[in-house]
Amino acid sequence: MRTLPVLFVCLFCVLPVVAGAEVKDIDAESVFVLGDRDSRVDARRIATLDAKRKALELAGTYVASLTEVKNYRLTKDDVAVYTAGIVETDVVYEEVRGTASRPEMFVRVRCRIDGAVLARQIANYGENDDLKAQLDSAVRENEALRKERAEILRRMQGEKDKAKTEATRKQLDSVLTREEANDETMTYWKRLAPRLFDRSTELSKAELDEATAALDRIARQDPKNSRARVLLASIYQRQEDYPKAEAEIRSALEQSPNSALLHMKLGSLLKQNRKFDAALQEFLTAQKGLGDHPHLLFHFATTYQYLGNCPKALEYANRFMERIKRPDKPVSQAMKERVRRVLKECGRGEAEPARRR
Repeated sequence: MRTLPVLFVCLFCVLPVVAGAEVKDIDAESVFVLGDRDSRVDARRIATLDAKRKALELAGTYVASLTEVKNYRLTKDDVAVYTAGIVETDVVYEEVRGTASRPEMFVRVRCRIDGAVLARQIANYGENDDLKAQLDSAVRENEALRKERAEILRRMQGEKDKAKTEATRKQLDSVLTREEANDETMTYWKRLAPRLFDRSTELSKAELDEATAALDRIARQDPKNSRARVLLASIYQRQEDYPKAEAEIRSALEQSPNSALLHMKLGSLLKQNRKFDAALQEFLTAQKGLGDHPHLLFHFATTYQYLGNCPKALEYANRFMERIKRPDKPVSQAMKERVRRVLKECGRGEAEPARRR
């Protein structure tokens, strides 16, 4: 609406990290011109959100040019999703400009891109479709909210009735609050998601406690924010608090009951909590939408082994090994080794002892 174009963009090399990879800083600016019915608080919120969006768009253009990223042969949409889910933006400067009759809110943000780190994080997301799905959902929802916000601002400027203006302002506040909550949720995704699924990575109790409190607040304020609940579940899963993790995924499923990835996530939690029959039912539900997804085949193979059904375990283990020959759905080495164990042990007729993994 009344945010002006980016005034300048700064891309410069900071330090080489590894051969062929470097760190880049990208600045983006946004100016919101206040009208008679606009508040400075809302103007700052809008200018900040728009500057961050512009920075990520510019970052996406740069990311697409990186050799490390090109090796993954990502689509333009993939680049946009991964950039939004990995690159952090921070406000570095803000001020009120213009005149008393025509004030402007100016905000500058900066994001830093480490090509080597980015490539590793993209690889992590490539092995976790549920994580990528959450990122994709966030990008689509933020774009829808941005359009809704623009329409509300348009209506508010043309509104002459004071009571109606206040009602419209409340709608604007609601949309801005959801945009900011999404932005905050994504900040925690960027910081935690790549490490939560790597047991070799240290995560401090203070860091997890801070994220848990923030995500719980966001989920209570906006029950439709399934990303906050999925990340909360992942934190509880890392802490081996499976009942709490299960509760968060079930809450997310209330908002998205047909999400095959959420059903697979719930099944994996139930399996870790040794509820193997219930886990199997979730995997069967997920199969309707995911088909022969390698992660799902992995869960079927290991769950059937836990249940002592080696014929079924072998069937799914073999389907897994056949499926991973195709490069479109990469899986971790640990997952491959676990399925090889199923083939070896069930080939000898050995069921897996029912223990957590």
